[in-house]
Amino acid sequence: MFEPECVGIRIAPNGVYNGMGSDDFRESFLYYARRFSAYKLGYIHVMIGLGFGFHNKGKPMTIAELKKEFPGPIIANVGFDADSAEKELSAGGADLVAFGRPFLSNPDLVEKMQEGRELRPMLPMEYWYTSKENVWTSEGYPSPKG
Repeated sequence: MFEPECVGIRIAPNGVYNGMGSDDFRESFLYYARRFSAYKLGYIHVMIGLGFGFHNKGKPMTIAELKKEFPGPIIANVGFDADSAEKELSAGGADLVAFGRPFLSNPDLVEKMQEGRELRPMLPMEYWYTSKENVWTSEGYPSPKG
């Protein structure tokens, strides 16, 4: 049996990837949030940050705007560091903040953030998950001590 509260959806209202973005993006995504609420979906994962670019079709959408239309859990993602994540959570916008890319160069990301340690710089994309030269090595996975 379908249980909508066990389903989440990921959206990118500010995204520019592959030509994303439309003049009515704000109205569209607020409508989607209302529909997700009506369907009683479990959560919305929002790629809200501008770290992957922005379509420049108006002012960037915020979590607060979506939260007015979707009362369920909202997970914010893209471009957050420990401080900006804490600010987002403290402001009552997102319920959670997800970290994707920082984990690729920092498998010990949680510990580093908790201890206030500096993060290792992001590896170039061609090294993510593998070595650029040899796909069978672990070069793309840095040591937690790095």
